[in-house]
Amino acid sequence: MRLASTELERLNTDGAAPREPEHRADVAESAWSPIRLPVGFARGPMVVGRDGTLLLAEGSNGLRGQYEGRFAEPGATVDGLADRWRQLLEGRAARADRSGVELRQLIIPEKLSVLRALAPFDLAGPTPLLSAVEAHLEARRWYVPTTRLLEQLSPDDAFIPTDTHLAPRGAQAVAVASLAGSDAEDALAAVPMGRWDAMRGDLAAHLSPHPFGSLVRAPRSEAVEAFSSGLRVIERHIPAAHHERRYEFENETALTDRTALVFGNSFANAGDHAGHLTWWWARAFRRTVVRWSSDVDWDLVDQVRPHVVIAQTVERFLPRVAAA
Repeated sequence: MRLASTELERLNTDGAAPREPEHRADVAESAWSPIRLPVGFARGPMVVGRDGTLLLAEGSNGLRGQYEGRFAEPGATVDGLADRWRQLLEGRAARADRSGVELRQLIIPEKLSVLRALAPFDLAGPTPLLSAVEAHLEARRWYVPTTRLLEQLSPDDAFIPTDTHLAPRGAQAVAVASLAGSDAEDALAAVPMGRWDAMRGDLAAHLSPHPFGSLVRAPRSEAVEAFSSGLRVIERHIPAAHHERRYEFENETALTDRTALVFGNSFANAGDHAGHLTWWWARAFRRTVVRWSSDVDWDLVDQVRPHVVIAQTVERFLPRVAAA
């Protein structure tokens, strides 16, 4: 966990931090200094793990309870919810086949599941619900398993240390897996992480208003110039309500001539930096349309006529089964 020394100098006399961007590209590593906090210290839904890693352990989704098979919905069980997800996702795949599009289904595991060895308490992971869902889906050609993929990376490469979300290397690994078999797979997999980026982190906000953040490895712009130079933002609609957010990109220099329609959440996001899955997809596809939604809007599929529909959710949201 690191705090920029130059930011400390700018703190107001009352201790309030100035407004700072969530992400800064290409920063000097020497301008940042590590700090230490006691392992197990908790504030709100956040707990300090080992090696300076912050973890989401509680929150509105009752995350800790999910590891014990407990859910907010009365009468909900692991088997019952897993069966509902099985029916939903098999139905999505069948509908995609009828629509003549490819489906890629992703369930991003919790940081706590992947980095459970860094937790200040004993934890068996992933959650029983994710394990049950993946046990059924792992043989499906349209399902993109990501848990073991992220477990193979170093902790700081998999997730931003002070955030719940993927670090650029983790997002790269997941995006490449979703592109398996396409012309974009090898080119994106070969992109090196060549600079330091600073990211504040949603978990760090529970510690202090001061600009705590992380340094993460990210790709240099010249490493992706060949398939980024023709990238244009067509739409960027970011209202307060997450479910109404939408983004669209066109890329004349993309790695494929295909169109992707993405239904996801903050892990897909706006493509602002390489920790967003959309950052990678917008370089893979000639056209990328993103909707912040847990459901697949099949009317929009008929309207956009994509080659690929990418549906992305996250482990802690699984107790709320999507509608479509």
